[in-house]
Amino acid sequence: MSFVTFKNDCAAISGSQKPSTEAAYIYILLVIVSSWAVVMGIFALVVLTRRRSIRMGSMRVNLMTLTIFEIILNVSIFYCILTRLTVSTDISERLVVALVNIFSFCVLQGSLCTRNWIITLIALARCVAITRPVASRLMSTHLFRPKPLGGLTVLCILTGYILGFSRLVEMEITICQNLDKRVRLTETTDPWKFPRYTYFIFQAALPIIILFISTVIMVTVLLRARVLTIDTREDNQGTKRIKCSPSQLRNSSGAQHTRMCAEKRVNYRRVQNQLRATRMITLLAATFIIFESPVFFCVVLEHHFERAHFRSVTWAVKSLVVLDSCANVIIYVLVSKRFRQESARLLNCFLKRSRRLRQSASDIMY
Repeated sequence: MSFVTFKNDCAAISGSQKPSTEAAYIYILLVIVSSWAVVMGIFALVVLTRRRSIRMGSMRVNLMTLTIFEIILNVSIFYCILTRLTVSTDISERLVVALVNIFSFCVLQGSLCTRNWIITLIALARCVAITRPVASRLMSTHLFRPKPLGGLTVLCILTGYILGFSRLVEMEITICQNLDKRVRLTETTDPWKFPRYTYFIFQAALPIIILFISTVIMVTVLLRARVLTIDTREDNQGTKRIKCSPSQLRNSSGAQHTRMCAEKRVNYRRVQNQLRATRMITLLAATFIIFESPVFFCVVLEHHFERAHFRSVTWAVKSLVVLDSCANVIIYVLVSKRFRQESARLLNCFLKRSRRLRQSASDIMY
């Protein structure tokens, strides 16, 4: 199969032909949502890269990587849709646009695959953290330490983009010699199925299955979690709790009781941090499953759609992927206290700077 084909029997189509009304509405929706998702992703990335955001712990690096590829994904979707809404009549311009469209299509597919697996790795690492305490892990062979996790992330990035660019076999550039060498970007009528099915399994099927199992495990742990509480009551005679009220600490007979109470407080904070991180990752995984499952079923049921309707349905379902990126930033704000604090500091800094600029401009005028 050749990447560029020459035809002498192309049907005459007006160069200014626009997409159908239904498709145009879907494209306009995607342009608006993807541009908004890019803005939200840039805001989240700026917040995560601030110096004080290091208090979010090791999860901060994973969220930064996820946000970067979500921005690349949404920019690719924005460009692909924008070129579908604008049609050029110049032959050389259409050739360049067709080549850039093919490249952006491959980048889109690779970014989507990479983003899905980054979320999967984050959920798997969280499952290991809550099901196997640090004391019981064999750290020399622990797969989700920072360095092995970084290696797995790089491997998923390379694999995702290799599979994304392998889908070049589905696209071809047609040069219509009977229409003054007009350039058209078309899909092959009978593409080689192996790269497409391999990409589908790696991009959608495996992440959804793994994330579903991980989400069930995390929800079970959250429901069964025995949150440690500090007992500050005076009247708790006959119980086995460690008494940590101020008066009991003052009247304790030795340092052992104080040490045990301090350890209990540290353990309580550690458990609370683990539960907060688990809630956040559980919400990210559940949101991913909700928004990505329609894409999965759309591809599985492809043969039940007409070819013309399937393309419109596919782009409509892809809007859910963009909404997933917006939902992730909203989850950061709602669940992560540190993210909210850094967001407030960033907005406050921006408002103060803009206020100083306006004040200096007014001083110059007067």
